Amino acid sequence: MDNKANEILFISDLKNCVKNTDVLSDDDQLGKWRVVKYETADLPIGEKRLNQVRCSFITRFFRELRCALDKKFGKNKIGIHLRCQFSISDAYLVGYDIETLARENLIDAVISYPQRMYEIIPQSVMDDDGKRINMKKYDDWVTSGDRSVFKCDDFDFSPPYKNCSGESIGPLSQEERIAEWNNIEKKYGVKVYFDILPRIMTDKEFVRRVSELYRYGAKRISLWDYNGRLVIPNLGNVARKAGQIEDFINNTVKTEKPVYYRILHIGKYSIKRFFPGWGG
Repeated sequence: MDNKANEILFISDLKNCVKNTDVLSDDDQLGKWRVVKYETADLPIGEKRLNQVRCSFITRFFRELRCALDKKFGKNKIGIHLRCQFSISDAYLVGYDIETLARENLIDAVISYPQRMYEIIPQSVMDDDGKRINMKKYDDWVTSGDRSVFKCDDFDFSPPYKNCSGESIGPLSQEERIAEWNNIEKKYGVKVYFDILPRIMTDKEFVRRVSELYRYGAKRISLWDYNGRLVIPNLGNVARKAGQIEDFINNTVKTEKPVYYRILHIGKYSIKRFFPGWGG
């Protein structure tokens, strides 16, 4: 193993990890996992106690991962990078307590992916006390039409939404979102990156989004599946310049179409049968 860091990518199948009766929880006193008999199937995803259990589970995993890496390779020799959701509150909803992970030195870098997931539960399907979902009403609701319980807002700025308690969740602006992440870096030294989605867009739109992030205080850009952006020549050209902060802030990024040369042979080996995007 000669890599310098491991990246953990959020897997967006939230419903399968939280809609269960028995929930694994971290027990600090016992120092081991224990099963908590905590009914979750009829609880909204954003219920506070359920959130705490979910974060407890994920945080314990990161502690064990950090310990295992340090034991095998030396203390902090292998970094841990977390690619998670749009804002700190969005990350918390799916189990990533960014503040705790950063404070305990369990992550070295975090990438804010422009995506969020949350649950839409109307009051009409809740029990009379408003705390638990009436499963009969819920079944009728989700089968009566084309409705989505889990909604993803992505690709640009996602405005605040109301959780199951009626609280407003999420930053009010792109500037506030970036400030929240930058505060994590300032307090704990965790490097913060921001991703750009969708992968395919015009070069001018890419420049606009990157410029906005930098003007509001972002320091770094991380592009997942960069090779997927190369199918549009101008986009690939400006995407490779994403680290040129001053050029983006000053709108001096050049978007000229590059010239590509395809390699057909390496030594005596022919690679012309492989599509360039395959990495061959």
